[in-house]
Amino acid sequence: RVALERAVVLQPDNAMAHNQLGNVYMHIKKLDLAEKQYRLAIQYDPEYGLALYNLSLILGSQQRYAEQKEVLQQFIEHAEPGLEKQKQWAINYLKH
Repeated sequence: RVALERAVVLQPDNAMAHNQLGNVYMHIKKLDLAEKQYRLAIQYDPEYGLALYNLSLILGSQQRYAEQKEVLQQFIEHAEPGLEKQKQWAINYLKH
């Protein structure tokens, strides 16, 4: 965690580092900090599908479903290769 926190200070526009730090915070149940990091990742790379997906998980866990649906739609548009299962889940989720 410390190394990632340092990385985002040294390279504040590093979307991947923000996403990874968000994952660390999500793992230790600091959801507000995780959300902030995912949003920063998306700010620096608006087409970063994995950060969009991760943000959608936070929003869903907080029952912020309208926001979650908006983020999932963005995720579907920008999902990177390797995220096919997540993309299919998002498509199916939005159908309901």
